Amino acid sequence: MRPYVRREVKPGPESADDAALLEFCRNHGATIFHPSGTCAMGPDPRRAVLDARLRVHGLAGLRVVDCSAMPTLVSGNTNAPVVMMAEKAVDMIREDARRRSVPSTPEEQPA
Repeated sequence: MRPYVRREVKPGPESADDAALLEFCRNHGATIFHPSGTCAMGPDPRRAVLDARLRVHGLAGLRVVDCSAMPTLVSGNTNAPVVMMAEKAVDMIREDARRRSVPSTPEEQPA
């Protein structure tokens, strides 16, 4: 490749040893990927953060609706799947609110 390279641009000739290369990587390294899968879903609070309705085990009123609830990263941009997850979460929140507002026993029924 030497015939095709005019000069080194990054990290540059001043990064000649391992320490300088590591420092360059620390200062310039980044990712374009979206972290996902950090909030495992499952019925057992000892093994999972979320239940099947995206609710955080042990914390009433808190749901996670982002890429962290995905078990693996999708192959494309994460925006559309997260929008779909949010739409589904809205449906689940509404269902849960309706269940709470509907009396469940005959004693709770209005007269």
